[in-house]
Amino acid sequence: MRIRLLHRNLRYLPEFVLQTASSGAVPALSSLYLVLEDGAELLAFGEVRENIEYLSGVPAAMVRSETIRLVRLLDWSCPPEVILSDLHALPAHAPTAVALIDCLLHDWIARNADVALCAILSGARPQPSPTNQTLFWSEPAAFEERATDYVARGFTRLKLRFGMPDFADDLWRLKRLREMFGDSVTLSADVNGAWSEAEALSNIEQAARHDIEYIEQPIQPGDWAALDRLARQSGVLVMADESLASATDLEALLRCQGRVGGHLKLVKTGGIAPLIRDGNRLKHEGVPIMVGQMNEGAGATAAALHAATALDATMRELYGADGLQNDPVRGLQYVDGLVSVSGAKGLGVDLSVAGLDVIEDVLQIPRHSRGTNHT
Repeated sequence: MRIRLLHRNLRYLPEFVLQTASSGAVPALSSLYLVLEDGAELLAFGEVRENIEYLSGVPAAMVRSETIRLVRLLDWSCPPEVILSDLHALPAHAPTAVALIDCLLHDWIARNADVALCAILSGARPQPSPTNQTLFWSEPAAFEERATDYVARGFTRLKLRFGMPDFADDLWRLKRLREMFGDSVTLSADVNGAWSEAEALSNIEQAARHDIEYIEQPIQPGDWAALDRLARQSGVLVMADESLASATDLEALLRCQGRVGGHLKLVKTGGIAPLIRDGNRLKHEGVPIMVGQMNEGAGATAAALHAATALDATMRELYGADGLQNDPVRGLQYVDGLVSVSGAKGLGVDLSVAGLDVIEDVLQIPRHSRGTNHT
């Protein structure tokens, strides 16, 4: 057996521009695949997007080097459940890298048990899941065309990216969606930290006139008191994303007593196991949660889908792989406003490694080690 780290740049159609107030224009999703193989047989895999330094603060090169370092520290002769526990006990410098290994291990565990990952996590049955769709900044004609297409395909939860180029444009797009679709759609907005607190209060109050479900990350991370004030004063649910990046942040979120929600992502928590732990705690304390992702490939999306299903999350952001043109993962579908996987075990999707760039053959494992309990 061996573990390899592979790579591909994933691309949408040329007319689809991924651009936010924090990321700028993103030409491609730089996706990493960590694969466990026995000869030509794929035993398990995980996927993360590495070019998300604007969210994670971790450069892509560090994601790669940290993945390799952590893989080599683990004892792969142990059952995957033990390896998973050991992984989360190791000191780590890049949650994105931990999430990649965690995803592979969860896929391996569920495949060994011949069940879907969500059943391993909580006993939940795999089923098609609702998801929102995000409308990134674009010229008015392209914006209206994309929104019309999403609604025609059954996606009626739409999130606008705010913060560029100015709020007047943001407000026009919000009003335009209400004119086009009335109350048949649920709207929200993500500011990616582009506003000051003073701007945020005024802008949220204006946006709220058009009935928004929540406003995500209206100000830069670091000031939890300001997030809570905005939620109190505006009466709109504020959703923390970039602000929610550590155990300290989780405690700060809990102190907001449900006025501020938490957007949980595998690349921030360090994988499926900590996301499920944090999600259950927040739900128990009455904190609204959303399980979501970055724009990512189908493997990473499938992992987020299983986590959202296991937590029975009310809000889900799982649009990331919709429209990718060269994704090597097969088995994820977007149909009638729902996202689903076709496979019945593990992540429920399959990876074709042919044509992927090999970053490194990370580790060779003796053939007798197949991740099963042994004495």
